[in-house]
Amino acid sequence: MYDNMKAVVSKIESKNDKKLNDEIVKLASYYGFKIKTCNPYSGNEKGSVERSVDVLRNRLFSLNQKFDSLETVRKYIDSQLKKMNKGSEILIEQEYLSPAPPPYELAEFSEGVVSKYGFVSVDSVRYSVPEELVGKRVCVKKYYDEVRIIFDFVEVCRHKRCFEKGRDIVDISHFLNAFGKKPGAIEDSVALKSIPKLKDIFDRYYSENPRKFIDILQENKGCDVDNLIAKMQKSIKNKGDLVAKNVIKSEASIECKTKNILSDYSKLAKGVVNYDV
Repeated sequence: MYDNMKAVVSKIESKNDKKLNDEIVKLASYYGFKIKTCNPYSGNEKGSVERSVDVLRNRLFSLNQKFDSLETVRKYIDSQLKKMNKGSEILIEQEYLSPAPPPYELAEFSEGVVSKYGFVSVDSVRYSVPEELVGKRVCVKKYYDEVRIIFDFVEVCRHKRCFEKGRDIVDISHFLNAFGKKPGAIEDSVALKSIPKLKDIFDRYYSENPRKFIDILQENKGCDVDNLIAKMQKSIKNKGDLVAKNVIKSEASIECKTKNILSDYSKLAKGVVNYDV
């Protein structure tokens, strides 16, 4: 049962004549359910519609209202719903239901041509694509939270959707072949500057050896940026610890040798040690 909101009802001609939203009709056709709506100005019917939302809101967010990110909220809701449905008989009911179709593609489709710089524009935001697709026509699937790029019926990349017009959203792995040919170009590239933490690692440890940095990126191609940065920081720390240990060991060895030499000189002065000349 739906309320007469714009997402469901586009226009109310009369009490018994309503024009339904095209998108909700598509969703109902895909999953095979009927759309029922409340009567206008019928408060007694609205209670059954909104009460379920009220119950969930009170159960889910009465004790926890602050979250670090949208992803954290989703994980929290998922875990709480599993607890609330623990005693349900949904698994028994599923045996009598029709097989579930693939997830409904709630996305806007469009086409675009990859620019000579390796970007495709979506709503005035430029998203990078693999460099071998420069000049190619690609299909863009725009979801509420991400953008997926399709070429020749195969997904070639995806990005978190950005709502700031004029921004460049870059995946540095899309340009590794070009950097391999011209390693010096990576230092001032937009791809590297768009990831400040990675740029900082490059400036501190690899500015004199950019090819080594590019090799590391190649080895971890496909790895999430945050995980890549964490792995590089751990590797740098481990190498730093090893160097520090070697320095300490070396210093200890030199100190020991120095003490032995001074001890021999002291004994020689006292006539204890005899050296063959």
